Amino acid sequence: MSRADGWLYTMVSALGAGEFWGSNSNADYFGMEPLLHTPPGWDMLPADKQKIMGARWEWGYPTFYNAHAFQHHVNKDPARAFGTVEYVLWDPRMKRVLLIVGINRAKAKELGAIGVVDRIENGEYPDVSMGCKVPFDVCSICGDMDLISPYLSTPKRILQMHRQRPIRGISATTAEYCQHLKFELNKIYPDGRRVMMLNLHPRFFDISFVFIGADKTSKMLAKLAHGKCPIKTDSPICKQGCTSCNPQGAVPSSHIYNVWSRDKAAYVSPARGTTGEPVPIPEQTTPEPTMDASEARKLKKKIKTAEELFEDTLNAPLEKTAAAVDEGKIKEAFGIEDFDIDPADEDAVSSYYRKKYAPGRLIKKSEIAKRVSSHFGGRALPLMERRERDIPSDVQDKMSEDLPGALSTAGSLGMVVKPKEFQRMMLISCGKKDVADDLEAKRLVFRPGAAADPSFSIADSIVPRILKSLLPMMGERSAFGPTLHKRIVITISRKAPPPMGPRGCDGPLMDKLSSAYTSYRRGLIYKTAGLVKQAVDSYPEILQPIFGGDLIRSFGGGLVKEGGDVMESLIGGILPVIYLNQAYTDGMVSRYVSENPDLDGLTRVGELAAFGGVA
Repeated sequence: MSRADGWLYTMVSALGAGEFWGSNSNADYFGMEPLLHTPPGWDMLPADKQKIMGARWEWGYPTFYNAHAFQHHVNKDPARAFGTVEYVLWDPRMKRVLLIVGINRAKAKELGAIGVVDRIENGEYPDVSMGCKVPFDVCSICGDMDLISPYLSTPKRILQMHRQRPIRGISATTAEYCQHLKFELNKIYPDGRRVMMLNLHPRFFDISFVFIGADKTSKMLAKLAHGKCPIKTDSPICKQGCTSCNPQGAVPSSHIYNVWSRDKAAYVSPARGTTGEPVPIPEQTTPEPTMDASEARKLKKKIKTAEELFEDTLNAPLEKTAAAVDEGKIKEAFGIEDFDIDPADEDAVSSYYRKKYAPGRLIKKSEIAKRVSSHFGGRALPLMERRERDIPSDVQDKMSEDLPGALSTAGSLGMVVKPKEFQRMMLISCGKKDVADDLEAKRLVFRPGAAADPSFSIADSIVPRILKSLLPMMGERSAFGPTLHKRIVITISRKAPPPMGPRGCDGPLMDKLSSAYTSYRRGLIYKTAGLVKQAVDSYPEILQPIFGGDLIRSFGGGLVKEGGDVMESLIGGILPVIYLNQAYTDGMVSRYVSENPDLDGLTRVGELAAFGGVA
């Protein structure tokens, strides 16, 4: 396989040993001993044999040979993979697992992951995130390690013991999680103990390219930009720390680039000198071309500075500039993946070129947010609102029975209740179902935007029966990134439906409802981050329809662990936050959130609201 065949090769840091790197943001801890569980004679096996053996191994870092490259852990179907793991090694100096991952450009384009290739080609270093199966979790606080330690080499035996008589701190399913794992992940006690999930038998099956990984050290480290696959199993290996000459059988990451260069000079001859060391092949050098002073002056006149190129770009006719801009680059510049921006848009083109070519100028996050908000909030969002299906009337009636809790439950799923839905729920909860039916029949609803009613607020809890009723609607109504992006694509690819919404209506009752709706939306913004985390921790099954895969799969009745930061994937992007802040309103709910459109902004605004309120 080579670049000519459409393959791109990268070196990535998959994860580090917990003793040196700690737990990741999901509180998963991978110790050195479980990672270094290798087959007998592993260090003496050639690379091709390691690949076969590692894919069949029980657990430990060799099982990465069983892994494929995915995007955002969409790993249920192996056919959705666009890359393979070509080589796996343990870095003894940095105490981490390194991988060489081959990416098939054609497959990435087919699966909608060409953005990953573009980022790598543009010199970026995307986050990566592993996925593994474990037979059970062990709580670092209450796990009975003394009982299970003698049986660590036989995890099935531990599971059998646990089924016969539950072992404290052992969880074969999320339903068995102790209070520490349910509510205190990554909490540090006064005595220094951290609440973590110990993964004692990880079998890796996924290395995904993600927006933000749970392990902050898991990143792509280098693009191996040569002509062929860097691992040549039938070639002699160099003397800079490789398996043939290193007693530990490990290759320092600092040598990877030189060791597996695809130039012949980077390899060594199988012949050995009198000392037993490999004899390097002499490098073939080519004399550099020379030029006289007059030629150098002529060449210098032809080369423009970065400032001149930038001015030429901005001063060029808009038609030529727009034609030269790759649409995918404009989307990347705006932080948008699936939203259609017209390449002929002068502001978009100018913003893209200023970001890419302006010397020493970094575009501010607030500028990006403002432009994205203008494009998404002003164009796509109103069209999406018209297409989004209403919550069924019977579910609305059920929600009206526990309105504060029902509203917070919907918020935990990233769902914003429409004004007409809120109106019906409020009126039914007050015993005015006939009024609610009459207004709905006449298609009348209050006008959003009145001053907030301080007496109305949403709950901090989740109602399980309401959550179950709303789950089927997440794909059509949730603001979570994966579902929202799909709706954006559908919206911009179809003709906009005519506006058929209810008509605004004034009056004392309507004004009161409008004030309550303002309070609901403001409370939702303040509490979204906490509610979503509570839902994910307590009801992980809600992630199944979002990410398209089972998070709890078969591994001796065990668990699947994925290293992507779930919260960041759900509401960490600009678009989900803009949706939560602007959908079904005439303006923004919170100016603070509009200036900080990300997960941190939602988290901070909730904290600030607890100390006096933030608008």
